[in-house]
Amino acid sequence: MTCPDATGIFPSGWGTCEVRCVVPAAEATYDSHPEEGNMVVGGTTLDFNCTHDHGYVTGTDDQAKSVQCHPTTGQIPTGWGACEVKCSVPDPEDGYSAQADATTKHAVASSLTYACSNANAYVDGAPGDAQEHDVDCLATGLFETGWPACVNKCTVPTAEAGYEQHDQADKIAVAATITFNCTLDYAYTGTPPDENGWSLTCGADGTFPSTTWPECRVKCLAPAHQAGYSDPNGNADNYFDMDAVATYECDDDTHLVGNTTSNQVRNTKKKNC
Repeated sequence: MTCPDATGIFPSGWGTCEVRCVVPAAEATYDSHPEEGNMVVGGTTLDFNCTHDHGYVTGTDDQAKSVQCHPTTGQIPTGWGACEVKCSVPDPEDGYSAQADATTKHAVASSLTYACSNANAYVDGAPGDAQEHDVDCLATGLFETGWPACVNKCTVPTAEAGYEQHDQADKIAVAATITFNCTLDYAYTGTPPDENGWSLTCGADGTFPSTTWPECRVKCLAPAHQAGYSDPNGNADNYFDMDAVATYECDDDTHLVGNTTSNQVRNTKKKNC
């Protein structure tokens, strides 16, 4: 302040002294502030961003540390605490269900479990019949990607009455077919007539078609006619239900069937199932 020559009196109205802080260099794991080295007025709050794109202030889910220029001391606090890398919950990959909590951040090396969205789907290549897959939070701040596919499978059903239980694995792939055989070798389903079993194909949704199983019924395969007989009704190689009759005729219509006079009948031989 200069003493004026004319009045010999120093001027008044000097203005108020204000506390200021120098914007400091950023601590480790934080980016420099654009005002570094400049002065800011006491009470001013400065935000320092974590250097890592997925860095968060320790103990928080904040990606910037707020520090205030002290209004009376002109100091900015130190010892901010390092930024730590965390992973945000990822969207589920195709075939998986979303997490119930999609907001919590997770530490590096922690894991999340994702379940296949279809009740009949199983993690491809996983041991057993796993329906869940664990993904880890990596040091990059991202959860691992490229999850194995959830693949639909059909659970092999319990055999219905008259059929043997299948000894194949308890689950089969989509479009695969499984056949249940009749318990009796001479029982047939009639689909086709000489079929001794019933086949089911696993559908795309991991379920078998809803259908009624045909009954395994005991049947007889009609034999080819013996010498001296003809088969005008085409019985040979046909299947007959129990108690059904296949009829054959003598080649010569003057011949009788039977080995005694009392049981001889004209021209016809009947075979009962």
